[in-house]
Amino acid sequence: MTTTTDHRTAPHVARLDTSAKEPVDTVATEKAEADLEIDGEEAAAPLQSLPLKDLMQLTDIENIVQQLRIIQEEESQLDNSLDAFLQEKPSRIKAALQPIEPLGHAVVQLKSQASVLAERIHRTTHLADRISSKVRELDLEQSNIQKTIQVVNDLQDLKQCAAGAKAAMDQHDYDQAARFVSKYLGFDASIKSSPILESPYLYPPLQGRDYSVPDESVATANSTSQTSPAATMKDIRSKLLAIFVEGFDGAMLKQEDAEIVKYFKWFSLIGEAPLGLDRYSSYLCSGIRRKCQDAIKSSLDGSSQFSDLLTFLFESIANIVDRQETFITQFGGPGAMLQITNRLEREANVQSAILFEQFFEKRQVQRKVQEVQKKGKFPLNLSDINVEVREVDLILNEMAIARQRAGLFKRFIETRTQIYGEQAATVPSQASDQGGAGHSIGTLSQKLSNMMSAFQILDEYFIRNRIEKALKIDEYETGSAISTCVDDVFYIIRNCFSRVVSTHDARALGEFVKSTSHVIEMDYITNLQKKLVNGLGSQVVGQNDKDRLGYMVRQRSPRKLPRITLNNLDVSRDYLVKIMHELEQQVDQTHGPGSSGSADLERMKKHMGGFVDCCNLFKTVLQTWIDNLFNQLVKPKIKPLLTDMYQTYRYNLTEDEYRSYDTSEEAQFKFQSAMSKLMQPFRSTLTAGNLNQLMTHVVEVLAKEWERILMNMKFTLLGGLRYEKDLRAITAFLLAQTSAGSGIGNAPHREKLSRLYQISNLMNLESPGEIYDCWGPKMGPMAWRMTGAEIRRVLSLR
Repeated sequence: MTTTTDHRTAPHVARLDTSAKEPVDTVATEKAEADLEIDGEEAAAPLQSLPLKDLMQLTDIENIVQQLRIIQEEESQLDNSLDAFLQEKPSRIKAALQPIEPLGHAVVQLKSQASVLAERIHRTTHLADRISSKVRELDLEQSNIQKTIQVVNDLQDLKQCAAGAKAAMDQHDYDQAARFVSKYLGFDASIKSSPILESPYLYPPLQGRDYSVPDESVATANSTSQTSPAATMKDIRSKLLAIFVEGFDGAMLKQEDAEIVKYFKWFSLIGEAPLGLDRYSSYLCSGIRRKCQDAIKSSLDGSSQFSDLLTFLFESIANIVDRQETFITQFGGPGAMLQITNRLEREANVQSAILFEQFFEKRQVQRKVQEVQKKGKFPLNLSDINVEVREVDLILNEMAIARQRAGLFKRFIETRTQIYGEQAATVPSQASDQGGAGHSIGTLSQKLSNMMSAFQILDEYFIRNRIEKALKIDEYETGSAISTCVDDVFYIIRNCFSRVVSTHDARALGEFVKSTSHVIEMDYITNLQKKLVNGLGSQVVGQNDKDRLGYMVRQRSPRKLPRITLNNLDVSRDYLVKIMHELEQQVDQTHGPGSSGSADLERMKKHMGGFVDCCNLFKTVLQTWIDNLFNQLVKPKIKPLLTDMYQTYRYNLTEDEYRSYDTSEEAQFKFQSAMSKLMQPFRSTLTAGNLNQLMTHVVEVLAKEWERILMNMKFTLLGGLRYEKDLRAITAFLLAQTSAGSGIGNAPHREKLSRLYQISNLMNLESPGEIYDCWGPKMGPMAWRMTGAEIRRVLSLR
């Protein structure tokens, strides 16, 4: 038995020995290992157990049984080795256990103390739970008592409120009675309908509370009253409502503003804020109506304009909205201004419709529109229309100002309506009155649409009439590049354009751009082209024909000169582009960043782009007539000019001839003299843009004709040098004809002379083989304008 006990306790002893980090008997260990080795040899190397990971994956029963047997054998071997190890030196184990034995007594003592402490904590916790439960019950009872006290106080307050209101009504103190009603309306519905209100024991008030009505009168009223306080307050409220309605109407008739404000406050106190708002908005609208009628009467003498009256109407409404906002919100609630704003907008529609009718009748707008429309879209003779242009101009100015003011008023109302609508979103009863504006036939939007339709018709007639007059009185002043019609026409267009932009009406601007572009094309450009037909014609002038331009100069008929008309076209296009840019800036300033009209800004800019087509039309017409002018008056003289230059001039030079040519420069002088004489009439009269276009044709034709002449000549190396000098000198001269004082770039003209420069490069090669240094793979950045066949032909001229 002793041996068995020792064996069972042996593993525990070993663990204690290890935790104390005592040295292990290496002899016993070595012996156990030796025994294992002997057993292993005798067993002929038995199988070893698999790792735990592999054991978990076994599924075959035979393998599992085999591994179990191997593990049992290993366990038996380990037990034998441990038994042998423990039996070898038991004294060492006992010596290791002796220091630990006293700790057992300490552990027992600590366990006893812990049990006592746990019992105390349990009793304390139980006591705390009982106390907490009692405290919660006390809190609940206290809360119920406070609620009961509050109900009793509210009931007492309600009875006192009814008595006070009745006493105030007897004394005709309607302000005090309204305040009692306002206090009554603040009570909970359960308090108002409570049967306890019939009890006479609620009086006197609890906690010595003070009320405005003396205790004796209240007690008497309470004891003698046969109705409940709720019924009494309802009856008083109905009486006050009738009194306030009658008083408000009487104050409106007498126009007593202070009394009207007082009654509006009382409506709010008795819970009739919607009715008060309706009455007060009617009062505000009546004030607007009265002011408009007075303004219309005062304008009958003709001193006031329609736009001023409309501006007065809109500003009056805007001032009312700004000044009344705080007062109305205070007594009418957060959504009250929405109802007021909608009523004022409807009144603005009505009054503006009256003003529009007065304007159309007084200015006879409809008659003028019908008179203009009788003659069709584009009548040939505007003088047949019996409409005074000055009156039309004044009417258009009034319409533009009226449309601008109406647009500003509309944006103001929309912004305020959005703000007040958000405030009224939490008050459904006040948010219901949000519509009604802008839907009847006589609304502001409908009248504005009718007015702008008339505006477009009269504006088109005005522009056509003014352009026609400007063309009739067209004059040419000596020393000017253009005639007077250009400044007159585009002054009119700019003013009309600016007037339409000031309306802030994208649709009107689009119609204006469309109609004005058509007017410019049909009236203005067509008239200028007729002058060009009379001056140049369509036939080509031959070499033997009279120089038409020189003939006109000698005849001193400046108005018939085609150059003036061409300048008019060129400057007109520049004026139109300038007007577009100026008015785009005006639009950007009016609808700047952060404004509410960003969508209108985009539409207006899009419509203004319609003038781009008109500018392109100017450019196309001008280009056509510049071509015609060049073909008739300049092109026929370029070929004779070059032919005359090369009659006695050649590039197959010897050294003596080269020095002679280099000294005299006869060819350059002859060319420059002839070209200056040819271009002098144009340089002194044409604008920079027209002269540049004309010189573009000159350079292009000159380059082709010069190349044709060069291809029929022979060159020496010195001749190639001479040709290069001539080319550079003539190029500088031609560029000076266009760029001097005009600031126009020379790149297009140099481009047209590039083939001549490449011919010069080929003529200055020391040998034809050098061409491969700048042709083919070695071309580099140089762009050759000549084909391989043309290069071979040029090299054959050397």
